[in-house]
Amino acid sequence: MSVHITKRKVILFLLLIPVFMPISVDYFTTSLHLNRLLTYVVDAYLLCRLVFSRKALSIVTVISACMYAWILLATAISHGLMDNAILSLLRIMIVCLIFDLYRNDVYTLVRVLILHCEICVYVNLLSVLVAPNGLYSRSVSGYAVSQEWFLGVDNYFVQWLFPALVVAWAYIALTRSKTRGYVLTAAVVVTEFIHGSATGIVGIVLFSLLMIIPKVKLAFTPIRSVVISVIVWLLIVVFRADSIFAPLVSTLGKDMTFTGRLNIWDNALRVITANPILGYGVLTNDAMVGYLGSSSSGVWVGATHCHDQILQVAFQGGLVALALLLVIIALIIKKSLEYWPKKVAQIAVYAVSAYLIMCTTEVFTFPVMFLIFPLSYYVLSDQTVKE
Repeated sequence: MSVHITKRKVILFLLLIPVFMPISVDYFTTSLHLNRLLTYVVDAYLLCRLVFSRKALSIVTVISACMYAWILLATAISHGLMDNAILSLLRIMIVCLIFDLYRNDVYTLVRVLILHCEICVYVNLLSVLVAPNGLYSRSVSGYAVSQEWFLGVDNYFVQWLFPALVVAWAYIALTRSKTRGYVLTAAVVVTEFIHGSATGIVGIVLFSLLMIIPKVKLAFTPIRSVVISVIVWLLIVVFRADSIFAPLVSTLGKDMTFTGRLNIWDNALRVITANPILGYGVLTNDAMVGYLGSSSSGVWVGATHCHDQILQVAFQGGLVALALLLVIIALIIKKSLEYWPKKVAQIAVYAVSAYLIMCTTEVFTFPVMFLIFPLSYYVLSDQTVKE
């Protein structure tokens, strides 16, 4: 396979580094503030390019900016971690602005994206195989000493692996080159089963099966897929119909309290109800434990977040931030209906559906996971895709 390297591709690869920055690299370069500096430089560059090219921001970018700006406002009012909230906003903007800048060349964008994904996935898989007990460790507040690999602790793997899976299938759809996408898919699945979280296994296996099984698109349409995902979330988090999912939970080696998450969800729902509009912003771990960690048996110092992405967004930005996130999802589903049942529409719908199901038990803090939203939106908008 010939590789055609151009200046445009090299620049794009460099611009995406802050998005794909592995935890290990960020951890060992913290004293250099490498990730922070790259974030500032890339954001400034992208804004200048967009201004000079006179390209308008997409609706996904505008809504994403409003969502994280609202969380920033809540953080300021709550006297929370302003630095973290600002960096979160800037890193999400890198994800969105890159897609705005390269909207007319999604083909090139996906080719560069898959290269980043391959580097992260293959190096991480190698690190897992070479050092099954971890490449390094560190003391993590509330969780004692961690075992970490190239992409950090195994619970964080999914935040790189799932977007890589979606990119792999977008690459297949846009380039018709199946081998590269299938190999990356296999590496993602193998990694999750060797050293991944139960949540990651569920999301990755679900997406893979939906994409691979013939005729599945006839049953799992855009509306049905999202409705099923929402129902799963409601049954587990709100209505606590745990027995329905007992066989799956048992197979994954988990208990019916979802590793203590039920108590955290109760606390999260209580504090969200107390401040439903604004939210509490980005807070310190100690402050989060104060809100979420109390239980009949004492205080769990590991309750540093809501252990549910939907609740986390509502906690940090109230119902305003949550509504903005749901609008982004609704826009993707609406656009997918125009293309259904083309492969690009299936990729977008099943990515969002799997994401919503994984939201039930995990929080996604890294910008690479947000990649699936503008990717789905722009792959659907790419007029060069022919079925």
